Amino acid sequence: MPVLKTPKRRLNESAWGHLFRSINLPTLHLLACAALAFSMAFRLDGYLAVPEDSLRFLDGGRFKLKVADVTTLISTALTIIRIIVQAWVGTIMWNCAFILLEKRGLTLPQVNRIMSFNIPPIPKSYADGLVVLLLFLVIPQQFISPLLSGSVGWTPSFEYSQAMRLAAAGSLEASAEGWFWYYYSTVDRRANIRRAAAMTALAWDGSAVDRMHCRHVLNDDPDVVVPVNSTLYGAVIPCIRIHSIEFPTVNPPAKVFKIANDSVYNIEEDPTRLSRVEEPPLRYSIPGNAVLFDPEDRPGLHDNLPPEGDLTPEGYFERHRPTDYLQDGVMSAVILLGIPALGTVCEGYNASIFGTTYHNKWRTTDHGNYEWCHTYAIVNLTAGVADSPQSTYVTNRVVEANLPTTELDIRAGPWVQEAMYLMPDVMSNVALMNTTSLYTWDDLDGYLDKLVRYSYQGAWDMLSRSYDPNATMLEVQYYESRVRASVSRARVFAWLVVSVLLTLSSAVLAAGKKRLCERGVVFDGPVAALVTDARVVVDMGEADELTSLAYVGKEKGVGEVRLQRNDDGGFHLVPKST
Repeated sequence: MPVLKTPKRRLNESAWGHLFRSINLPTLHLLACAALAFSMAFRLDGYLAVPEDSLRFLDGGRFKLKVADVTTLISTALTIIRIIVQAWVGTIMWNCAFILLEKRGLTLPQVNRIMSFNIPPIPKSYADGLVVLLLFLVIPQQFISPLLSGSVGWTPSFEYSQAMRLAAAGSLEASAEGWFWYYYSTVDRRANIRRAAAMTALAWDGSAVDRMHCRHVLNDDPDVVVPVNSTLYGAVIPCIRIHSIEFPTVNPPAKVFKIANDSVYNIEEDPTRLSRVEEPPLRYSIPGNAVLFDPEDRPGLHDNLPPEGDLTPEGYFERHRPTDYLQDGVMSAVILLGIPALGTVCEGYNASIFGTTYHNKWRTTDHGNYEWCHTYAIVNLTAGVADSPQSTYVTNRVVEANLPTTELDIRAGPWVQEAMYLMPDVMSNVALMNTTSLYTWDDLDGYLDKLVRYSYQGAWDMLSRSYDPNATMLEVQYYESRVRASVSRARVFAWLVVSVLLTLSSAVLAAGKKRLCERGVVFDGPVAALVTDARVVVDMGEADELTSLAYVGKEKGVGEVRLQRNDDGGFHLVPKST
């Protein structure tokens, strides 16, 4: 295949000047286009850029580009390629003009159109066809940049940090001394019931998606903001699995009825007391108010206080961390359906926030004339703690186990028994607050299931984070927002294929000039034009027309002109008829 010859070094031409003039523009263009296309198709595609509001340098000294940086690099590369294209197109255009002037002749306006607007005359010969082919190969190069720059799309994405961070498993505010005062003071417990309800609302607010996974409130440090979707490793979390909820078709046993009725009447007393804080939970008349308890295991208002021997050497009271406990078995639940209008009995109360179908309805009274209509359920559950290999931050302070509850091994743990004792108080508060995603209509089973699970998590978290000074540090892998590049390889390689046409033009030019023309490939078109003898053509015009010589018409005697070789090897312009 014919190749372009490297121009010889001119007299007094510097080495750098000769090197620049000797650059094979088509080959350079091909290499640049291939490098850009393959970089975009195989390196940029899938690249995770940092958002505009993030730093470019990440943990471990890694450097990441932003979207604007990538756009700038592509634009810069296209600009460099465009400069190469324009340089080579100039060479092609001068050679096209010289081919036509040599083989067929051109009018001066035709020369102007070719050089200014790349418009050749209507082809009539092989030389004309060569010119049209060369223009077809190089002209598209000036318009295909949008095909490449538009091939990159950006979508939100993420990646996990390579460096591990640390998060405290416990709370820095946890106090073993406070555990003593929790048992000693009903007022302290009352405040903690509110805190447990807040923990529940924190983990299961109205926007939470319940996937039946266990959750845990973790981070209390306002200076540490863990990104949502980060991964926590090795956390111990409260976990409860509800095996079944059954609503019997008969009224509850006498003991269950007495415990519930005493709470409604506000006459609770040991050993059937529901509340641990002297606030009978079923006394609240809001429909949906519910409690869960074991009628055979009610702790009363106070447990035994620590003996004097539990004073620390500094004189502080101290109560030992509770022993591990696993709640596994059947418990009773009572839910308030509603309070009918005066004179209406529960048997005729057929519609409430839970719909119109109930398995059992029974009444309690509140010293007045109104009947309080309740329903009763038997809940079979397992409650304890679970070791979660991996948990995900669903908010900055709440993690959720990656494994569903059914795949976690629920084992005995501290704070479990006290959390179950607190369930009536916490459940009542959570139901009254109504800040979680507890749906009611035609979903009594689901309502009770969620209320039990959410309340247990809040109660256990409150106890653990208040009284367990756990100094264990857990590893966290941060979730980092990224913007993923998506490159259309079809568009990239279509651009590359069109770009290859420019390289092909060099072979076509060399072969065509060798076969059809006396003059070889002209690399210095403007210089060649300057040294071409045009006296005959210029003399046919007028001096004041030299600034617009291309528009001198046949009325001046200037028709088509052509290149003619001189005896000394040079070329000069003459009228075609000459």
